[in-house]
Amino acid sequence: MNSEDPIDYARNKVTQELNDPLLKDADKLSMLNHELKEVTALLNYLRDKRKQYGGKNNEDMSPVSAESLIKDTRNRQIGLIGKIRKLQKTIDLQKLDIQGMNDDIDDRLGRSMSQEREIEYKKNLILTRNRMLELSQEKNVYKKKIIYTLLSIFIFILIVLITSYMTTTK
Repeated sequence: MNSEDPIDYARNKVTQELNDPLLKDADKLSMLNHELKEVTALLNYLRDKRKQYGGKNNEDMSPVSAESLIKDTRNRQIGLIGKIRKLQKTIDLQKLDIQGMNDDIDDRLGRSMSQEREIEYKKNLILTRNRMLELSQEKNVYKKKIIYTLLSIFIFILIVLITSYMTTTK
């Protein structure tokens, strides 16, 4: 049984997760990293004990206690790997959620930009129509002045004619 492969796998997973910029559960990963260090230290302790007692019969390290330590360590390691995989799934789901939100934001941004262009176009249209209305009003004022001037000239001529008729008939 090669005990370094799962440790290396777990260590690599934790390292990947710690380097992930989208990671939201840094506390969980630091806890898992701490547990991984404990498991690694325990396995190193067991390797050292096996080397130290290898070939010798010693009462301090019975095979039953060594076997139970190895099983306990293995179970903790499997649990740790399960937690890491669960956390990886959570992170993947969060990435998908973020990607969906980014797509939604892009759609809304596109709509917003389109609406802003329409608003700008309509502002320009309103300004053009206001200017046309002002020009039309100015033309109307000018025409009114001409009409009133012609009317006053006509009335003046009429008054002059009436006064001249009155003065000549008297």
